[in-house]
Amino acid sequence: MNIHNTSTTPAVAVTQPVNHLLVKLASDVHVQSIVLASMAGAVNIPVTAEMRLGWDDENLTAPDLARALEDAGAAAIFVHGRTREQIAVPRGPVAAW
Repeated sequence: MNIHNTSTTPAVAVTQPVNHLLVKLASDVHVQSIVLASMAGAVNIPVTAEMRLGWDDENLTAPDLARALEDAGAAAIFVHGRTREQIAVPRGPVAAW
């Protein structure tokens, strides 16, 4: 068995649909604000959010998302200063710090 080939493992079969859902969630500011508002309304502790600048240089959603999450009740918002596309070398471009 090749332990480096994860394409046939049960974990991939379970996580692949979740990853597609997360991609959709990451690109939909409205849905993210609904999720955060639901969480904030369901608990008695501060709810925080962590986000990136956007998906790539052409899709920078941070300003709109930050406003939506604040309006939805986020107690704090933490921003990674890079896009999803800038995740890491060799998988993607280096972040422009």
